[in-house]
Amino acid sequence: MPSRRTHLKRRHGCLVCKARKVKCDLQRPACSHCSKRGEYCVYNTDEYRSIQFIVYMDNSKSRGYDYGAPYRSNNVLLTPSPSPPSSHTHTHIPCYSPLPRHVFNTELSLLEHYTSRVSFTLTDREDVQNLYASLVVDMSFEKTFLAHSILATAAVHKMHTESMTEDQLSHCQYLSLHHQNAAMALIRLQVADLTAENCEALYISAGLIFILNLTCAPLANPSMMIDRFVELCELARGAGAVIEQSSPTLKTGRLKAFFNFVKWDHPMSGSGDQPARTPLSAKLEKTVESLPSEMDHLKDIYRAALRCLNITITAVIANRAHPAIIFMWFVILDRQYITLVAARDWVALQILECYGEYARCLPERWWSRQWGRDLVLGVRCVLENQNETNISSFQSQELETCVTG
Repeated sequence: MPSRRTHLKRRHGCLVCKARKVKCDLQRPACSHCSKRGEYCVYNTDEYRSIQFIVYMDNSKSRGYDYGAPYRSNNVLLTPSPSPPSSHTHTHIPCYSPLPRHVFNTELSLLEHYTSRVSFTLTDREDVQNLYASLVVDMSFEKTFLAHSILATAAVHKMHTESMTEDQLSHCQYLSLHHQNAAMALIRLQVADLTAENCEALYISAGLIFILNLTCAPLANPSMMIDRFVELCELARGAGAVIEQSSPTLKTGRLKAFFNFVKWDHPMSGSGDQPARTPLSAKLEKTVESLPSEMDHLKDIYRAALRCLNITITAVIANRAHPAIIFMWFVILDRQYITLVAARDWVALQILECYGEYARCLPERWWSRQWGRDLVLGVRCVLENQNETNISSFQSQELETCVTG
């Protein structure tokens, strides 16, 4: 009787083979199984303990989700890219195409980029910068949707701040879309069951996803900025809902520094700081009050939007270290006003143009570059196309009180 061949059990195989319960040949930097399948190859050593294995395991377990099934595509709302305008705003990408493999893997490189560079660009507050670079990263090892959000943000930041070849830019864009799709699929599941245990990670992820959509590719038609604004309002309101439902946990827990700012209705000292009734908003107030009687049912909506805008500008001035507060206007806007903007109501659009003029005065950030200018251009394009003979779009003028950083 022939002797039975002994099987040498390998205890140092890659984590991917262990997860699939197959024998690993221990090849470095990638074993033959991972090489053939185009998989991540991660070994259980200190230098390979990184975020990318969490990403791999999540994708392996989640192939039932929209982003997880092989050989299918998924719609991406907006394409984050600094590349020239394209003829569309929806991009189709393979949802589970294998990502390129490197010694330390692409994800580890993106994580390092986020920690060392991106985290310091999201706010001017040093204590909050430190939270982005440390606590938020630690949270991402437990919350996979946050890990995907971080990696997508890092990829977009590289695209906007580094010189790249066309191939590198395309690869970075693919990474950002891949991780954004994955993050959104998982966030939808988490939002349905908001708890004290997941609300912090959801809040951070919602903010990062908002930034990703804010930095999307230029649009072929400037008037499409109106649709983008409406989409961003919905994203911002989603983040606002998380804050509202989890307020005690967020504002007193580990992320309380994120909410350490002067109240929005803070009475400003000194007339020089008061943003109310600048030439733009004062002109709009007169326009609203002079509307014909058949538009009386809309006047309260217009007035409320202008009040929200003035409160937001006051908050920006009072909290110069929180540049993103300018986008909180999206959260406090009444949904009726957003509906009017989507319908291209000419008064609602002029209020939006006024907001865009304020946004143009903010210090330039990689995640909001040209936002105010593009929004103003989009509004003017729509107003011109409406051929309203009794309405003229606002002309560019220097704001007497300009929000500065």
